[in-house]
Amino acid sequence: MRLPLRFVVIGLGGYAAAHLEAVAWLAQQGLARLTGVVALESDRKKFPARVRALQAQGVARFDDLEDFFKRGLALAEVLTVPIGIHQHASVSIAALRAGLHVYCEKPLAATLQEVDALLAAREASQRKIAVGFQHIYSQSVQQLKARICAGRLGRVRAITLLCGWPRSLQYYARNDWAGKIRVGEQWVWDSPANNAHAHYLLNVLYLASANEHAAALPNELRAELYRANPIESCDTVQMQFETRAGVRCHVLLTHANSRELGPIMKIACENGDVAW
Repeated sequence: MRLPLRFVVIGLGGYAAAHLEAVAWLAQQGLARLTGVVALESDRKKFPARVRALQAQGVARFDDLEDFFKRGLALAEVLTVPIGIHQHASVSIAALRAGLHVYCEKPLAATLQEVDALLAAREASQRKIAVGFQHIYSQSVQQLKARICAGRLGRVRAITLLCGWPRSLQYYARNDWAGKIRVGEQWVWDSPANNAHAHYLLNVLYLASANEHAAALPNELRAELYRANPIESCDTVQMQFETRAGVRCHVLLTHANSRELGPIMKIACENGDVAW
């Protein structure tokens, strides 16, 4: 691929703003260039000054995804997808089939069937899709992974994770999918495990594997789902599972607590314990 890569970002507010900042940082390194934004109607109403500033910089504006796919494909190599969970699979598949690489926010999709469809689209298109699980690349997690893979800590026996981030009713009212099981006919399955705390759940699976480039796969799983808020989905998840290599994992995630807590991860290994 030739540098700088040309990026189009969906959205202007919410987590799309973080994507725009990331592309701007990459542009400073000579690695990327923002060539377009999909400024949805809600964004245009909420951020008119931001829209004008980007257009003044020569960034193309598309009013919706249909508009982008109709006249914007020649402007991009990469489409970033910081949108609702229920839209991740369909939009990413459309982008892959159109010949674009995709950076999709976590989770990759709401269901395993959608993930399978995404993988098939990736293979057919020979394009790349990355998922926004950037926390596994942090210095501390990479140092732990290196020590586990090198055998310095011995075999990992067990990992526990505790994370509680309070969320108000305003959090669940911020869009049409937060706290939902589905939107119309599309699955969402929003929850602490599938959204806000998904980074740390992946850290558990990543560090449970002694394979340098892989996360562990659960072999057996037991989960309990609760809700304290008046929402469709759960706001509290407790799960216990064992990986195929025999690592026992216990995870408790919640948005229904009164004060911020964690993430707190503890790893029990043959040669010692790790507190993170």
